[in-house]
Amino acid sequence: MGDGRSMPLHMLSPRLQAAYVMARAGLSTIASEHDRLALAERMLEAVNDVGLQVAEKPTRTPQPEPAQIPPIWPGNPVTLAQLIPGRLVQRYTEEAGEEVRTDVPCCERRITVEARDGLETDLVCPFDGLRYTLVLVDDEDGGLWANFTVVGEVVMPRRRSPTRRR
Repeated sequence: MGDGRSMPLHMLSPRLQAAYVMARAGLSTIASEHDRLALAERMLEAVNDVGLQVAEKPTRTPQPEPAQIPPIWPGNPVTLAQLIPGRLVQRYTEEAGEEVRTDVPCCERRITVEARDGLETDLVCPFDGLRYTLVLVDDEDGGLWANFTVVGEVVMPRRRSPTRRR
């Protein structure tokens, strides 16, 4: 307590109040930006006059944003290990009248959906148990991209084979 840096709270408060009264003297209002800056300067001088030091508030280190999962573009091969939740897999489509056909990313089986820009639907691959959100997007060349976003795995029931009697 003798080093002058740490003071009990009850001693600090009257000293800060005295510094504020000293700084505020002569200022009738603090409405304008100029008045607020003048008060701040006077407050710093008054704090120094009463023997206190102003310390900067420690800044928090900003948390890094989670790493983005890179998309997989059309034509690139895909493994099941790469199909993690949040991954975007873009695939080519093939027009078939009012519908388009595209390959599911996990097993490259063909699916057919309505050919409508902006169509968004959820689907599950019954063979691999992966759930996707499919969005059809205009490719600005007269066709559509199929954007599959991996949602996660689904528990799929298995059919039991009939038991044999012995």
